[in-house]
Amino acid sequence: MEEIVHKIEEDFFYQSGCFQRINLADSFVSKAQKIEKGNGEAKLYIGNESKELRNFFGKRPFKILCFFKKFELLEFMHVLKSEYKSPKLRYRKEAELPQLFDERINMIECQNEIIEWQSFDENNDLWFEEKFYFNGNDLKYDSKKNKTSEKILLLFKFLLKTKDVNDILGNKFLTKLNFKREWGLGTSSTFVNNLAKWAKTDPYKLLFSAFNGSGYDIACCDVKNPILFQKKQNSISIENIIFNPPFIENLYLVYLEKKQNTQTSIINYFNVKSDRKHLIEKVNFIVEEIIKCKDLNQFEDLIVEHENIIANATSQEPIHQSVFSAYSQGKIKSLGAWGGDFILVTSKNNDLSFFKNKGYNTILKLSDLVYID
Repeated sequence: MEEIVHKIEEDFFYQSGCFQRINLADSFVSKAQKIEKGNGEAKLYIGNESKELRNFFGKRPFKILCFFKKFELLEFMHVLKSEYKSPKLRYRKEAELPQLFDERINMIECQNEIIEWQSFDENNDLWFEEKFYFNGNDLKYDSKKNKTSEKILLLFKFLLKTKDVNDILGNKFLTKLNFKREWGLGTSSTFVNNLAKWAKTDPYKLLFSAFNGSGYDIACCDVKNPILFQKKQNSISIENIIFNPPFIENLYLVYLEKKQNTQTSIINYFNVKSDRKHLIEKVNFIVEEIIKCKDLNQFEDLIVEHENIIANATSQEPIHQSVFSAYSQGKIKSLGAWGGDFILVTSKNNDLSFFKNKGYNTILKLSDLVYID
């Protein structure tokens, strides 16, 4: 953490960022930080209050603040180590100096180190801010308990298993969205993937340290084309594909104006009592047919079949039946966590007024989002 003292006007200063106050027997000011001329040596006389000290410094009370970076302060203390351990000058309570050195080193090393985190939305408005710090050997955060901070805390604790603590502490992390945060377009997995890149660690292991899921979102972060993703026990398979059917201009994403918790949906899936192996085989077959599909009517039949399979397995009603039964221009498939975020909509005449009339105004063309080589 940077500690800076700024001169505003003659004899007026303000400070930005400081650690807890620390009493030092000696200190120095580097030339780069000096305001006036001179070598920059300074002496702090800290001891018991006495008439002599008050007369020397003046009778009015005063306060002296020292600003140090932790590692610089430790370096400075080690320069003084020989004088603490085997003093060449005479001091009051000289026999206590070796123990005093150890106490001061321990006190400095136990000072809180800070990791700053700030997240901004598409309007550059700050929506999340946190400070993480070490209190002894335990990593904590500054605010009241909340889900976002808890997740990031788990990620940092995982990183600390493989990275030196000094590589993580003292950093400031900034994230910025270029779309609405509520859309649920993989923001969590994207920041996990980016954090893993920065830390040079496995993004899947980092993800699983704090989140449930298959890792599919992580796989999508580093590719620009559609993929087939499959997880089998401890192995992950990723295959690049081309998805550019003749009817791609008839495919849309409609935002349902509410957020759905993906983690809850994952838990619900794992509670499925049906034959999961048979379920996966049926879904895999449909996916393979969708990739090869060249006809919109066939595509619609496939996504309806897929929707019914998942609905039966999870005891849910397809959204086309439960919410949009009056829609007759095409078919609808749920995406991600059912009941929220986006749905996939087909429209033979490219007329989405049905949804706009119901207040669903965030409508995106799939062709604008999918990379087409």
